[in-house]
Amino acid sequence: PSWFDKGPHALGDAGQGTMSAAELRTTALYHLPLTLTRLWGSEPKESEERKRLVNFLHLVEAVDLAFRTQINKQRCKDIGHHVIKFLKSSAELYPTIPGRPNDHLTMHQPSLLFRFGPSRGWSVFAPERWNLILQSQITNHKIGMWCSKRSFVL
Repeated sequence: PSWFDKGPHALGDAGQGTMSAAELRTTALYHLPLTLTRLWGSEPKESEERKRLVNFLHLVEAVDLAFRTQINKQRCKDIGHHVIKFLKSSAELYPTIPGRPNDHLTMHQPSLLFRFGPSRGWSVFAPERWNLILQSQITNHKIGMWCSKRSFVL
């Protein structure tokens, strides 16, 4: 579609540089699903490629629903459904990769969205802003030195 930016030309290549949050979101929610569906969508249902596609699409659907500007009980249930499907199929597809604490925390996301409303207002701005500030500081790889010289309120 013409309403979103073109994807990166060399995704994963070191020469591509760092992607912004908006570029990463566009790539993950639009470019990759379109590309992977074209590549793996016609594969047999039980093939590894097709299972990986379905796994990835559960993740995409959960993220897309979570970042909508309006939230309701049914949407939260749908997010939870896709998160569980994604985590279960990930464990089956990648048995040698252990689960992470974030996997468990992700299962709580639907209830947080239901309690606090759409995540745009409470989850993205502050961390992105602090990442930008911290990345612009020269630390010479001495962890904690920058923070100890400044006082600020979070």
